[in-house]
Amino acid sequence: MTARLAAQTIIWGTRLGGDINSWRAPMARTAAAGFSGIEIAQPPSRLPPITELLELLAEHELELIGLAGGSIAQRVAYSQGHSACYLYSDTFDDAVMAACKGRMLALHPHVGKPVRTLSQVWEIIDDDTEDTVLLIPDTGHLHLLDEDSTEAIRDGLGRKRIASIHLKDWAPEYGRSIHRYARGFVELGRGTVHLEAVLDCLHEVRFDGWLVIEQDNTHLDPIRSLTESLSWLADRGVQVNAGAVAAGEVSAGSDERAQPGPEPELRASLHRIIDVMMRSSLVNVAQCHAELVECLRDLTACTLVTMWAHSSISEVLTLVALSPAMDGLMQSLPAGEALTARAIATQSVQTYDLRDAATRVAFHDRSLLSRLDPHTLVSLPVRNLWNPHHTQYIVNFLLCNDDPQPDRSALYALAEHVSFAADVSIEDACSEHGSRANLIARDTGTLSSLLKGVASLVQEGVQCQGVTVFMEDAYGERLLAPGTTGLTWHCAPDEQFYRKGDGLVGSVWEDRKARATVGGAGLDGDRRGRSEEEVPSTATDNCLFVPFFGSDDHCIGVVRCRNKVGAGTAFQDSAAFSDTDLAIVEAVMQSIVPRMEILADQHHRTEALARLTHELREPLVAIRGTAQLMEAAAETLCGADANVVAANARRIMSWSHLMRRLLNTVDLYQYTPERLELIYRPTLIRADVIMPAIAQVQTYVVDRGFSPHNIRVGSFDDIPRIHIDRDRFEQVMFNLLSNTIKYYSGDRRSFRVNIGSARVGRWFQITVTDWGIGIDEDMRDAVFGDRVRGRQAVHHHVSGQGLGLWIVRLIVEAHGGQVWVSKVGQPTQFTIQLPVGLADGPLTDDDGDQYDIAD
Repeated sequence: MTARLAAQTIIWGTRLGGDINSWRAPMARTAAAGFSGIEIAQPPSRLPPITELLELLAEHELELIGLAGGSIAQRVAYSQGHSACYLYSDTFDDAVMAACKGRMLALHPHVGKPVRTLSQVWEIIDDDTEDTVLLIPDTGHLHLLDEDSTEAIRDGLGRKRIASIHLKDWAPEYGRSIHRYARGFVELGRGTVHLEAVLDCLHEVRFDGWLVIEQDNTHLDPIRSLTESLSWLADRGVQVNAGAVAAGEVSAGSDERAQPGPEPELRASLHRIIDVMMRSSLVNVAQCHAELVECLRDLTACTLVTMWAHSSISEVLTLVALSPAMDGLMQSLPAGEALTARAIATQSVQTYDLRDAATRVAFHDRSLLSRLDPHTLVSLPVRNLWNPHHTQYIVNFLLCNDDPQPDRSALYALAEHVSFAADVSIEDACSEHGSRANLIARDTGTLSSLLKGVASLVQEGVQCQGVTVFMEDAYGERLLAPGTTGLTWHCAPDEQFYRKGDGLVGSVWEDRKARATVGGAGLDGDRRGRSEEEVPSTATDNCLFVPFFGSDDHCIGVVRCRNKVGAGTAFQDSAAFSDTDLAIVEAVMQSIVPRMEILADQHHRTEALARLTHELREPLVAIRGTAQLMEAAAETLCGADANVVAANARRIMSWSHLMRRLLNTVDLYQYTPERLELIYRPTLIRADVIMPAIAQVQTYVVDRGFSPHNIRVGSFDDIPRIHIDRDRFEQVMFNLLSNTIKYYSGDRRSFRVNIGSARVGRWFQITVTDWGIGIDEDMRDAVFGDRVRGRQAVHHHVSGQGLGLWIVRLIVEAHGGQVWVSKVGQPTQFTIQLPVGLADGPLTDDDGDQYDIAD
């Protein structure tokens, strides 16, 4: 493959500016690293003159292959006829095509942008009769959009419509929310994108076009990050310029000059913002917004400053803060209809003369015009710190009377610091709620209790009236609702689920993309839907739908949040859900994935076992009835026939007892010690528990060729009648005895088991000793875990599921006791201790506190 390599300048962020000197050293190092092309991400308003930039690139033999920042019209005007480069776009409409003026337009399917799917791109290209629309397959975004990069590349090459290929890798640590997903872009080979398959495809077709290494951000020096990706490509057969050198060896160059610092007045302003930023982790996001706006108003001396959050999932601008406080302002408006939408598209400061009649008509809030009579509106876009393609906020400065005009360069500097401060606050909120979710996961033992706890946490975190966590069933065919703050279904009980594509819940599950609805859009695309959260007010039905993913990147459920509420300020009371809310929900769900998957697996197994035991109990009753009929028939016979029939009947009855005991074992699998229901009865351990258990395993003992007389039981005189669940404890002894039989592999005549008792301080003690294959020392505690089997069991091919000792521990602990392996090897000894208080009656919670394992 003889592809040409280009670097995307997004990795430098705002370090590349309008002064050509800020470009000299980065471009020198880029060329020295082995690149021969540049795709520029910065908007034209932040670039040096095109002639200066082209001269610098030519000096280093770098080709300008594309412009990606700002509006299409801005880039056409900026490039001044330099038509060799394409114009990147993640939107498409008639206005975009008109602005291109015959230039090459390169469509880039992008998360959170209007152009998201390959089918959209192919439809546009098929309608393009002038061959001016191209495709940029981006491996990172296509991965996030669940599109096939290799298929896109093959189709694009077949149509001869590939502008370039963006090679990007992505790791899922920060989730998929618009606010955080871009933090997951990493050096090539460090993420989960199947880049090897892409390279195999490129080698196969002998691709000779542009490969663009793009990484939105990095914790490394930009050149070092790019060269690490180059090295990864070189190791996989991509020809990298022989002159390329390691990042550390690339000289900064003699043209690098110190950039002038900000003016003293601006430095003071930045210090105010930095102070808010330093404290933003100590306040919630709403407070951070309020402090930032207060600070911006003081710095600019404007009559009114408003801060609007731009949601990419609903394309709505939501008022989140203003200074000074005013009542009666509009709280949300469609981003596309807002006067400030131009600032979103151009990613640059926009100034509007509100004395112009047409501009006043386009202004979003007529009442505000009449109340303040402003003469100028300045809109400042604040980009996402980690995702420069996403305008996260719009800050509007309304100027009245003699208000000074804010300096544009100062505003850009302020925007960066606002972005930093907001990011710190949002990340702190995500971290806090993720940590709290981990605590819930740690302290819960069932899937439903975990998801109910998480639903309440999400409700608090995003400040909404209701939350439901929908999760797929064991077959991946339906979404059920195991966790909710309160849910009402509007359908029959056997229809209380969602399939893929059913309503908005099913649609989000199917397409794996978050969605938000505002106002009348409702819960399922209509005002009612199949289900709805129980909320105090239904005046508005704003909803947020967030898919969540398992460790294998499979979408396993959807969180629905209903009706965003305010944080105490009037203008927030009916606010729409924001990208910040999405980030918090994702952080919560992502933090519990490991525990959730374990509990889901246990839940599905329990349900399957419950169905199995239910199906087996009915034929078991029939078998026991047949055995009883055989016993009755034997009484009418005589001689050898009677003996044979009676013996077979007893054998069938014995095995049915064993089968019933095994089914009871399966039933116990769904419990924890805290949830296990006990039926206490006065019980003699020896007579009422141990001897019946021995009788139940007797057939098993005989079948193995062992002597039942070698199971020896002490007198148990030191344990009086105690209050326990007799049937449950019989299960304990049955499981321990079954293990002694299964795990014995020596001479049949040497098989023996000793069962003894003692009084030790405040404990009644039972010991079971056998001379089987033993337990490894490092498994002494682990053998009591769920589905844990010792290495000796595997080595000696002993069948089992690893449930027996787990159930022993479950029942003993439910009685306030403890069990452990007191001896390993030969002999192996299990010791059970029960509180002496059981002699007086069942233990209460207070009684349990008196007994400490340290005793």
